Amino acid sequence: MPFKLYTPKELYKQSFSKNPLFDFVKFEGYMSLIFTVIITIIIYTLVDSNSDNVGFIVSDTKNIILYASFGLLGMLGFIISGLAIISGTMSNKVTKNIIKENKFKSVLAILYSFNYLGYLIGFFFVFYIFGYFILSINGIFKPYVFIVYCSIAAYGLFFIVFYAVSLLKTCLDIFVINYMYSGEEKETNISKEMSLTDIRIDALTKVLLDNKMLNRETFISQLNVIIDMNVADELQKKRLLKEIAEYYSTE
Repeated sequence: MPFKLYTPKELYKQSFSKNPLFDFVKFEGYMSLIFTVIITIIIYTLVDSNSDNVGFIVSDTKNIILYASFGLLGMLGFIISGLAIISGTMSNKVTKNIIKENKFKSVLAILYSFNYLGYLIGFFFVFYIFGYFILSINGIFKPYVFIVYCSIAAYGLFFIVFYAVSLLKTCLDIFVINYMYSGEEKETNISKEMSLTDIRIDALTKVLLDNKMLNRETFISQLNVIIDMNVADELQKKRLLKEIAEYYSTE
């Protein structure tokens, strides 16, 4: 596979069929929408019932925006360090095995989810800062503009939180992928070696049985005794005994 650096646009296209921010079928989409509707109703009620005294509403909103902005900065640092750790745990051997299985683009798509979240955090951080300064201007209070801004800000915050939660599953997927492909080559070699050993044993057994040098019933009985003595797990023991009975009954 030739080495290629993907542009952000290419990574986005191969990672998402639809922008997750507007995908209301997925968990983070519909949960964010539900909570945003609730917050919007609360804000509308507050503004409508306190139309003559909106100063405290604006002040509280500015404080929330400020706290949310600092929270997003902390989350951005967490995402950057997390992505660095996750990508660093995938060794060269694991990457080669992934490429052999043509799964490289799928892994890139998984990792791009962190990159996408980083873009969202950066965008909404700027969005919050602009909103903070605009709310600090002494001007005419426009209720509907204020409600729309708060709704967008709330949806962005909820989506980032729920999307980050969904990335926990992504971390587990990466761990499983790392485990699967780190031992694939070793497991393949063991499988080949065992397969060759099985062929040799089967050939030797067949020669002995065909030439009457080994009694079939005695041989099967001895296999059953060995399994009974050495296999402690009852389910595994039953499975092995059944396989022996089926395997040698066809000869």
